[in-house]
Amino acid sequence: HCAVGPKGSGKSFWAKKWAKTSRRRLLLFDATGEYSSKGKEGIPGLVKFDGLRSYFEHIKGGGKAQKCAIQASWRTFDAFCRFAFNIGNCDVIIEEVSTYASEAGKSRAFRDLCDRSRHQNVRTLCIVSRPAFLPSFFRSQVDQWIIFKTQEPTDIDFWRKRAGNDAVSKITKLKKYEHLNLS
Repeated sequence: HCAVGPKGSGKSFWAKKWAKTSRRRLLLFDATGEYSSKGKEGIPGLVKFDGLRSYFEHIKGGGKAQKCAIQASWRTFDAFCRFAFNIGNCDVIIEEVSTYASEAGKSRAFRDLCDRSRHQNVRTLCIVSRPAFLPSFFRSQVDQWIIFKTQEPTDIDFWRKRAGNDAVSKITKLKKYEHLNLS
């Protein structure tokens, strides 16, 4: 899955709703701190960790947090992807994956997470502002696009080539928090 749209269009709000429905372990790579909110927009039971090391220490200490937001830098992105893939049977959200796009394109662990996650029973949701920022191998693996309103000409061309003029007409008329699903 991939949620796509400009800042403030509703991607993270939608991702939080998706996360709330998860009945499995949830791992969030949240370098932006987007998931720090409590209250009605927050994810019930979400435990925040300052990096992978603190999450691993939690597990070693007998912790059983099922919904985890790991706030870390791109330097730990590869390790996060490898961990999520190896642990299996979980849901993974990677916020603003375009922040790591150049590294993600080089990351074998991210490729494995994208290419082979179904064998590990891992569902992945990547969030990005622009589809063109994603590595091509990733775009080819997306089974569902959750598209929010955009007016960016490059993005319009991307969606026109992928989904046609009817979809583009709908995408450009969406309101905040509205989205179009493309499978």
